[in-house]
Amino acid sequence: MLVLKFTDENGEERCIQPDRDVFTVGRHSTCDLTYTDSRLSREHLRLEREGGKFLASDPGSSNGTTINGNKLNSPVELKNGDILNLGGGLEIKVEITADEAEAIPDSPAIANSDLPVETAATLPANSPQPAPTSASAQPDGGIPTAFFIIAPLLAVFVLAIVIVAFVFLGRGGNEVANNRDDIGQTSDVDDNDPDKPADDNDEPTPKPTKSSTPLPSNGEPTPSPQSRGTEQPPSNLGDTAKVEQNSA
Repeated sequence: MLVLKFTDENGEERCIQPDRDVFTVGRHSTCDLTYTDSRLSREHLRLEREGGKFLASDPGSSNGTTINGNKLNSPVELKNGDILNLGGGLEIKVEITADEAEAIPDSPAIANSDLPVETAATLPANSPQPAPTSASAQPDGGIPTAFFIIAPLLAVFVLAIVIVAFVFLGRGGNEVANNRDDIGQTSDVDDNDPDKPADDNDEPTPKPTKSSTPLPSNGEPTPSPQSRGTEQPPSNLGDTAKVEQNSA
């Protein structure tokens, strides 16, 4: 009779008695013994019964299996006391009685143990599964694989933003320069436009005004009022008469 002894995920000692010809151990819920450790493969170990013998084989696990410290590369017949190590995540101790007809208590290791022996039929149908471990997760101190994927993509994204910003800024500067040139050309055209009205600040040159004093028919100017106050003596008067007239 074959009995497997191991410590489960909760730290409790357990004994399992395979009750079928092919018994599988692994991380997947379809295995006869499910052990949710990321170091185990979906199907990590296979135990087969051939007559009175039990053979252990590794169906191609990622981290491999050892038996008593030796690599399990091909099917090996199990013996009482063998230690199976599944990828460093689960260690199983093998207990085998000499004759299948013997009861389990006849084995000293089992007889002195208070652990109940379970069969594959009594195992929970669906063992709790842990959260899936990311394929990119690395041990402490290592660099996640996702970093080497995300870093180049992030660099390309930042470079694209810089190029787009440079193109738009360059285009905007050219448009501003062109607008300034258009404004300057428009101002020159306006200054040279002959139809443009004169500036309001430009004062017109005053035109000369004609004298409002009418001229007599003989062409001589009419004496001003000041000149009328003092009458000039006729030119044909004598000197004595001029003196008398001026003294009057």
